[in-house]
Amino acid sequence: MPQPEPDVPGEPTDWRAITPTLASKERADAAFVERHRATRRLRADGVQAGPGAYAALPALGWLELVGGSAADLEPVRGCTGLEVLRVSHVRGLTDASALASCTGLEVLQLYAQPKLAELPSLAGNERLLRVELGMLRGLRSLAPILDAPNLEELVLAKDVPVSDQDVELMLAHPTLRAFLWVALDVPLHRSRPVLERTDAALERARSVHVDAWLAARHGLDEASVAAEL
Repeated sequence: MPQPEPDVPGEPTDWRAITPTLASKERADAAFVERHRATRRLRADGVQAGPGAYAALPALGWLELVGGSAADLEPVRGCTGLEVLRVSHVRGLTDASALASCTGLEVLQLYAQPKLAELPSLAGNERLLRVELGMLRGLRSLAPILDAPNLEELVLAKDVPVSDQDVELMLAHPTLRAFLWVALDVPLHRSRPVLERTDAALERARSVHVDAWLAARHGLDEASVAAEL
């Protein structure tokens, strides 16, 4: 399907109008790069990609990496044009250091990566507004996420360890205004103290589709924002 023409530089993108392109079980070789040169929103299911592979796609602004196997996220290193990145169910993922190089991100989603223990500091990701983390039971600290200087919303789903220090950092963050933890499989003795402290100081973040959240955040037809079921 043809992709829409790029937006005017400096104007926010209405991602709801851009249909995701699907790439499944392919290799990100030269032919792949040529085929997706104009692709703006890509879902890569089990795609085999080398270091910096997605940085070679000049129009890419939204990327979903789903499934497959990889020890690291080197394929996204240097993707400074990405606005949205979702990584989920990538088997064996232990190294997410390349995330720090994605300095254009506004939304970051990481789901179902049980072996991922550490995240890089996102202090240089000045455009990052919302982070969603889910099913990351091995994660040692939320501090690297909270290094993002302009972060506004943090959403957790299911088992994500949250320490007292993490809560202190949330409450002290200069721009964080909303937090949500959908703690479905988390014991109350772990989730309740966190929610009691954050509910007293922060708004409840909304559970919405990312494209709708961005549209509302940038004033693009806020009335049409639809909550996830």
